[in-house]
Amino acid sequence: MFFCDQTQYQNPKKVSLLYGEWAVPPAPPANDGQILYFWNGVEPDDNSAVLQPVLQWGSTPAGGGAYWAVASWYFLLCLRGVTLFLTVLFSQVCERHPGLLLPDYECCGR
Repeated sequence: MFFCDQTQYQNPKKVSLLYGEWAVPPAPPANDGQILYFWNGVEPDDNSAVLQPVLQWGSTPAGGGAYWAVASWYFLLCLRGVTLFLTVLFSQVCERHPGLLLPDYECCGR
């Protein structure tokens, strides 16, 4: 099952700050190997990339497990001829506990 909510805003100026705030929710009632993602993000007008801080539950390509964690993700799409290439980069995941307000600016021992 997938749910998505989206807002678009175009601005001719450069993005200088991306800020989002979440309260880390309680753990899911069952841990069935599911992956949950919550994020805000920014994309160029051509939708060729996205930069996003991600709150996640579960084991993802960035890492994680049966706990809430945060990581930064960057996706880049590139079309060469008829072939579409996807590059995905992500930071180290940092575990976060239910009730914590994000961003907390203290990640991975900093």
